Amino acid sequence: PSDVVTDAVGNQNAAGNILTSTADATPPEFSLADVVAASDVGQFTAIFTATPGAVASTAPTAGSVTPANATIDAIDRNGADLSVTFIPANSSDAVSLSINAGLLDEPSGNQSVAQGPFDLGVFDVTGPDIVLASAITELGPAGGTVTATFSEDVTGFEIADLDITNGQASDLTGGPRAFSFTVVPDATGPMTLLLPAGSATDPSRNPNVVSNTLV
Repeated sequence: PSDVVTDAVGNQNAAGNILTSTADATPPEFSLADVVAASDVGQFTAIFTATPGAVASTAPTAGSVTPANATIDAIDRNGADLSVTFIPANSSDAVSLSINAGLLDEPSGNQSVAQGPFDLGVFDVTGPDIVLASAITELGPAGGTVTATFSEDVTGFEIADLDITNGQASDLTGGPRAFSFTVVPDATGPMTLLLPAGSATDPSRNPNVVSNTLV
């Protein structure tokens, strides 16, 4: 204001100019942008984008992100943005991630605060079961029909995947969950049949578990 101070000869000051400034007390934040399948089966990556203008502060470590129903496989920075690769613990419960404070800075000096939990949803990390069955317990030379029933839709199942002793399998039909094929014995005696683990995959790329052994 005017008349606050005087100079050496007693003149009082005139009013000063008005200086304005914008106060920024809002900390920078992460926003969940997307969740994508990672390169390895059973892994997923959550992508977090930072507030525009924020810069990376401390380097993220394994303890920078706290998961629920998952384990952290990797944490990477792309500028100020963050990507977290995680492995869900099961296919029944939702996965969530919480981010620790101090991973972002602003030119004004504000640092990011703790955020979360971010709910990422439920992920399928369980391979399909399979049951081999046949209504015929004793096969003649013409053979008989066997059904292969998966617990969910699969791709990649081929007749050559079957592990069969004392017999041959052919004429695979059906899908994507229920299949049938013909088996013909090679000789008199027991014939065994199973489908090894990893012969087919579900839509989430999970491989099947080993089937029962059909005799």
